[in-house]
Amino acid sequence: MDNFLREQSESKLQNDASKFEAEAETASRKLLLDASEDLLQDKNIVKRDARSAKYCPDLKDGEVCKMTQEDAARFCKEQGGHLPSTREFAMAMNPQAILEHDYVEKELNGVAPPGFYKVASQDENGKIDSFYFNNDLLTRKLTGELSKLSFWTSSIVLGKPDYAHVFYGPLGGGGGTPEDHERSVKHAVLFIGDKSK
Repeated sequence: MDNFLREQSESKLQNDASKFEAEAETASRKLLLDASEDLLQDKNIVKRDARSAKYCPDLKDGEVCKMTQEDAARFCKEQGGHLPSTREFAMAMNPQAILEHDYVEKELNGVAPPGFYKVASQDENGKIDSFYFNNDLLTRKLTGELSKLSFWTSSIVLGKPDYAHVFYGPLGGGGGTPEDHERSVKHAVLFIGDKSK
C-alpha cells in the first residue's frame, strides 16, 4: 500500500510539474507576443538625439542612427531597455510563421516544410534559441522607415560569435550576405523599453 501511495504521489508531482512548465511556457509566449505587438513601429527606431549622439556623432538630430551590434545592445541597455531578439522580430511579423526546432526534429523527422529556414542563435548570456521561420507566411506589411532599413537583433549567430542576426525591413525577416551580419557593420536599431527613462 505504501508503494502504491508513493507512486501515486510521485505521479501527481510529475503531472503538476509538467502542467506548471506548460503554463509558464504559455505565459512567457504571451508576454513575448504582447511585447512584440509594439515593436515594429517607426517611433521605436533610434534616431540621433542627446542620448544617442555618442554612437552617431556625424548625424543631424532626427536622422536614423546606425551602430555596430555591440553599440546597439549597449545603447538599449543604457536607456533601460533591450535590443530585440530574432524571435521577437519573428513574433512581431507573424507568430504563425514560426516552427519550433523540437517540433521539426521530432514530428517532421528533421525536415522543415518548404519555405522555412532555420534560425539558430544565442543571447548574450549563452542561452540558445533555435526555430524555423518562413518569410512567405508574413501577415504584417511594414510601412515607413521600417520597410526600408535593416536592424540589428540581440541574437548572436550560433557558433559564430563575430556575427549576429539582422532583421531586414524590406524582406520582413532574415536575409543579406554573411558580411552584413558581421557585428562590426552598422545597421539601424529598434529599441524596446521606456525611452523616457
